Amino acid sequence: MTPEKLHSYPDLLYGEIQFTEAEERILRTPQMSRLKRISLSAVPDWALPTLTPPTRYEHSRAVAHLARLTGEKLSLKEEIKRDLFFAGLVHDVATPPFSHVSEPFQEKITRKNHEQAVESYLLGTELGEEIVSQGGDLARIIGLVNGEGEPYGSLINGRSSIDLDNLDNSLRYLRGLGLGQGRFFYSPEKQAKAYEIYGGKLVLRISPEDLEGWLDCRRETYKFVYSSDNLSPGAMLSRALYFAEKEEELDNDFFLKDEAEARVYLKNDCNPRTGELIKNMENWANHYRQIVSLEATGLDPRWRHLFTGIEPRFRVADEMSSILGVKPENVCVYFGWDRGYKKIQIPLLDDKGRFWSADSLLSEKGDLKQRWMVQVYVHPDLKEKKNAIQAAFNESVGNICLPIEVKSQVAA
Repeated sequence: MTPEKLHSYPDLLYGEIQFTEAEERILRTPQMSRLKRISLSAVPDWALPTLTPPTRYEHSRAVAHLARLTGEKLSLKEEIKRDLFFAGLVHDVATPPFSHVSEPFQEKITRKNHEQAVESYLLGTELGEEIVSQGGDLARIIGLVNGEGEPYGSLINGRSSIDLDNLDNSLRYLRGLGLGQGRFFYSPEKQAKAYEIYGGKLVLRISPEDLEGWLDCRRETYKFVYSSDNLSPGAMLSRALYFAEKEEELDNDFFLKDEAEARVYLKNDCNPRTGELIKNMENWANHYRQIVSLEATGLDPRWRHLFTGIEPRFRVADEMSSILGVKPENVCVYFGWDRGYKKIQIPLLDDKGRFWSADSLLSEKGDLKQRWMVQVYVHPDLKEKKNAIQAAFNESVGNICLPIEVKSQVAA
């Protein structure tokens, strides 16, 4: 039998990735092709002062590549190996335009996050039919994408562990934005081949040096994610989606769009507030200015409700705009916690096969405490009203106790 022809794709991290002709048919389906127009960055490239971020399509190909390496290393049954590869390929297929910025709206309107929504992209679609024709088990693939089916489910969706998804995405995001150049953080391919099954559970053989590289990479990635260069347009985009959702302009179809289609729709076909925010995002001179910035590693319990969901940030922004007597679209508020903070729950083995704990390394790096962040951004025309904005913020949150262990309170 003639071996199936392989096609090589150039890759930012791995030099090249090979796919068979059959696997290429999956990549060419409309559902997968859409990911070429969905950025790995939640904030679109046209609003960022960096290089162009990679796409979810590139990332999905890469996770499938890592899944193949892991499956071969673990000597899995052919059907498990096959479906693990497919799960890596489709794990982000239901990502909405602007990914993590719009996903809270996707969950509210469709009652599914992007992983739960993968099912609708596979059942009765060209993508699903192609996978089935190649022997794929859609039920198992959907389960793997959602972290089910231990011990293999945590390879794609490890939640609080190191999985194939985040082995690739942090380093790909950083390199794509032109950050962290000249530094060797860790090798995703090496770590993909370092998973083992021990006592029926998934474990990872990793040295302290490689884990430190992975932690450093995430730290560099989220340093940019939580910078004003990224958070300002991100807060503006979230606010634009909020006004569109209030006007019932977001529906199931919106989350099927690619980012170019979503941009045009929000700017031209939605309410004036949403349109104005998108236009200001397009013009870097009109990116909103940071006036209030708070960061803490501890949080007064009376503040916790502000970090539950995204609604509090919009309520506080609305109240602040009312107090200040300015247009609601001119004020954006961000309450969030550091998603770069990640517990490492997968058991770790050293090079000699001994279990070890990452706690001492995490403690040394200062990664054992969750960071909580509060930021207020306003239209450039309001940037001179610092004291009034600070007072309006304090009033809108009820003048309750500030977060404990406040590290910074910065007026732009």
